[in-house]
Amino acid sequence: MQPFSAMFEYANVLLAFLVLSLMMTTHPKKTYIYRLNRAGIAFSLLESTLGILLSFGYLPVGRRGSFYAFSFSILYCIIYTTIVSLLLAYVDYLVNRVKPVFKKISINTMLIAISVINYFLFYFYRVPQYNTLTPCITLCQDTVFICAINGLWTCAFILISCLPNIHKMTKIVRYAMWNNLPLCMFILIIQLFNRQTVLIGLTYILPFTLMYVLFHSTSYDEATGSQNSDALNNLISTRLENGKSFIITFVEFPLLKISESKLLKARMMNICRTLESGKHDLSVFRVSTSIYAIITSLSDERSIETITDDICRVMSLNFESDVYIPSKHNVYSIYCTPSFTTPDMVYAFRYYLKANHPLGVNTEYYIPDKNDYINFASAYEIQSLLEEIRDQNNLEDPRILCYAQPIYDISSNTFKTAEALMRLSLGEETIQPSVFIPIAERSGYIHVLTVIMLNKVCKSIQYLINNGYKFDAITVNCSALEFSDEHLYRDLTSVIDSYSIPKTKIRIEITESAIFDNYETVLHNMNDLQESGIAFYLDDFGTGYSNMERISSCSFHTIKFDKSVMNRAMVDPALDNLINSYMDMMGEKGISTLVEGVETDDQVEFSKRHGFDYIQGFKYAKPEPIENLSKFFSKD
Repeated sequence: MQPFSAMFEYANVLLAFLVLSLMMTTHPKKTYIYRLNRAGIAFSLLESTLGILLSFGYLPVGRRGSFYAFSFSILYCIIYTTIVSLLLAYVDYLVNRVKPVFKKISINTMLIAISVINYFLFYFYRVPQYNTLTPCITLCQDTVFICAINGLWTCAFILISCLPNIHKMTKIVRYAMWNNLPLCMFILIIQLFNRQTVLIGLTYILPFTLMYVLFHSTSYDEATGSQNSDALNNLISTRLENGKSFIITFVEFPLLKISESKLLKARMMNICRTLESGKHDLSVFRVSTSIYAIITSLSDERSIETITDDICRVMSLNFESDVYIPSKHNVYSIYCTPSFTTPDMVYAFRYYLKANHPLGVNTEYYIPDKNDYINFASAYEIQSLLEEIRDQNNLEDPRILCYAQPIYDISSNTFKTAEALMRLSLGEETIQPSVFIPIAERSGYIHVLTVIMLNKVCKSIQYLINNGYKFDAITVNCSALEFSDEHLYRDLTSVIDSYSIPKTKIRIEITESAIFDNYETVLHNMNDLQESGIAFYLDDFGTGYSNMERISSCSFHTIKFDKSVMNRAMVDPALDNLINSYMDMMGEKGISTLVEGVETDDQVEFSKRHGFDYIQGFKYAKPEPIENLSKFFSKD
């Protein structure tokens, strides 16, 4: 009787057990392909264990042991088919980003069908040839042989999946494929001619292990001895999914320079070890060069101040004698409950705290109170809505409400222009721009809101023109951030052109700060838009830099004086005289002037006495849905 060795299966069992242990301790990101990888490793452990048991099959088929031998053989084939299906699904998704659909004819379905046919031929044609003296070892060898054939079919299907899409594969994926596939095919071919040793396990445990190392195990930051941001995300996700509360402390070094980052890493190595060996069961993560996160599994909110004090004490002790690293560090500690649904929500709360509770020059920490959690929940709901609006990119989105406030022309005693004003509909509530615009700017959603507003304004302008209403233009507000975008001209003009309306009917308002943030790009965008016929308003004049030389270089059509300037000038003779000087200067340059926020007779008298051209405010008209503008404009 020929020997049947399973020595490689012992090694496979140890390797699979080791990888599964690493998965449990390093918290890889639980993506779809990670779950495929984890399932593949788990089934590999089971399959190699069965391979070891098969190697013990020395009883003749016709005796009592045949039942157990056949049972193990069938189970071995079923598990092997599961493994190669997982492997093919993993590779197919890695290359094509497509999940297998077994209800349809897919590459995975075809592999399973071929495997089933091979097993059917084996058990119904080869097995009946056995007699009562045939040893179980022959059944075991034949079982491994038929699985090797299916393994070669798997390699063929992987080639079919990869070759047509090789140009889509990243370098690391190509490296993994072309180094693994030939090796696995070589081992399978050897297995066909060598039935005395079980080699087949190497063809699935090695690929799954390599893929784990390449794509899922990069959670350690060797520079500081802590885990990295991926590991942090995975741990937060796991705890939130399991409904567990925890405390997370963010430590940031705001004054850190790039040249000092190596020194900080060396110092943080000691701090990480000190914190993790302390009494609070802390885990340290490096989020970025200057930001670290510390998590404790304590679910008692009352412990947050004690833990934060201990962290700050350790930090201070390690930095107090170091003159080469800026010792200032800002600390925010957050008590996370399952109401935080994702890691992004936790990070958003940190940004919210930084914006609303900035820390001073000296090292400080801040622990949010009940109102912070309540206010953040509202702000995050708005941010989530804005993200949904951005992703859908629907120019007719009904959640963006377009209002308009008519502007009074003093010389003609009529309304000839209006300012479009944005509102946000959130359920039954209408959110004012002062609440959601800062969130949109901070989150990068502001531009899509502007484009949606412009689309609604153009639609109204088209209606007014088609129905014979007389008006000069409607103004649309643009964020300072948008004017640093080189594609602004293309995005705005494409919307206007889609309605076939004159570009002179659109005017854009920007604030003073926009002129000083990336001046060259702003001026380039303004010149392009002005050449197409779009005029510009300078909004909130008097609240910022008020650099007349730079303002003059931008060729504004109208300058809007902020209501706060008017209110101060009404009680401050020096400022009142300054406004007169500004008005004379703008008159000489041919720039129109507008004062906003006019609500009383005294303010009307102030506006007319100083020679403003336009008045905007509740005294003359309140903001209304843009569809109501027609009642303020006359017809031809």
